[in-house]
Amino acid sequence: MGKSYLPIWSVGEFSLTAANDTQAFVLVGQTELRGYDLANPAAGAVAAIPVYGISAMGVSGNLLATAHASYLEFENEFYGHTLRIWDVSDPEMWNSLSAVPFSGRHSIANDLQIFGDRLILAKGSDGLDVFDISNPHSPTLCYSLPGYPDLFRAAWLEGPYLYVALTSNGNPQTHRIRIYDISSGVPQLFSSISMNYAVKAFQKRANRIYAMGDTSALRVYDISNPAQPYLAESLLYDSEPPLELLIHNNSLVLLFEDHLAIYKPSGAMNRPPLGRHEIAGSYYTRMALSTDKAIISTPRNVKLYDCADAYELTSRPGTEPITPAVPQLSVSPNPFRASAEISFEVTKSSHTVIKVYNLKGQLLRVLHNAPLLPGQHSVNWNGLDDKGRECPAGIYLLRFEAEGRGQVKRMVKMR
Repeated sequence: MGKSYLPIWSVGEFSLTAANDTQAFVLVGQTELRGYDLANPAAGAVAAIPVYGISAMGVSGNLLATAHASYLEFENEFYGHTLRIWDVSDPEMWNSLSAVPFSGRHSIANDLQIFGDRLILAKGSDGLDVFDISNPHSPTLCYSLPGYPDLFRAAWLEGPYLYVALTSNGNPQTHRIRIYDISSGVPQLFSSISMNYAVKAFQKRANRIYAMGDTSALRVYDISNPAQPYLAESLLYDSEPPLELLIHNNSLVLLFEDHLAIYKPSGAMNRPPLGRHEIAGSYYTRMALSTDKAIISTPRNVKLYDCADAYELTSRPGTEPITPAVPQLSVSPNPFRASAEISFEVTKSSHTVIKVYNLKGQLLRVLHNAPLLPGQHSVNWNGLDDKGRECPAGIYLLRFEAEGRGQVKRMVKMR
């Protein structure tokens, strides 16, 4: 097993991570989504787009989907829920294919999964949506399941069945996994698994459902006969509940705040883990797996492992990461009305780019795009776009690039 560290430079927590066979996708500080070439991670981010309000994302092949739920914080004004689909076949230039509003007023998206030409969005108390993305330029809503009093946490689609994990507030009788028959195009409740704990995450492999509880245990259900699922085995946690559950090739991986525990997916769940790997993580640690890579993000860094088999994660201890210093970048005043001064430091001669984007990721203004000598510098933004039009009040994203690195900072323009 080899391990390297993606050269991340950020001002915030890494909160979401996803991967396909060629790229890792990392949400940095809730303001920027970056893509890394898994074949050459030392090159740094090969793509970066300003974003805001992403609560869930998923990737399948060359399609990346992101669910956005945003509010204009300075006025508590509702901004809207949007499902965006990106073509990421060119690692250096992602193409936005579509942006589709989805309903929801009470919660953000809890889970986003892509299964073939279907995209499933679990929205907590706002229910669940299934979209047809066979034409990613124009996704269409196939059907929805109502939410409250149920809260939709996660979903899985395979063959003629839709598997949905639901939880509730205070009523243990409504913690369950429901199995819907969708062969007619309209979901029909087929069977249900009742539980006395909330399902935090779950996955399906072959004829088994792995349900990660939020309290004391992971339970495995046999669904060889979907009409009569039954509990096959359980794994009691020996510490706090895990943060994530992933199945990688022939391995089941549980991510805890400070370690990974690795099991065989069946037959050995009640035994000590076959492997354990210590990590310096926290509650915000997240993980994604591709065919031969593992990407583990913590609030301080993102670690990239080579692992054709997840058991290889335990074969070497690795070394501590080197985290680059964060540059001194400031906006004053912020919020602002007429204009804002952007101050920054360049430590060595380099080409420097400063751009302003809106929350939709659209470029509004290029404030600087030229070489600079080392030292303190500043530029002003007067609230106008590149065509001289005044931008409305709202939240804007300032992207700063210098010395081969980048940073995003949020600005608020008042009326």
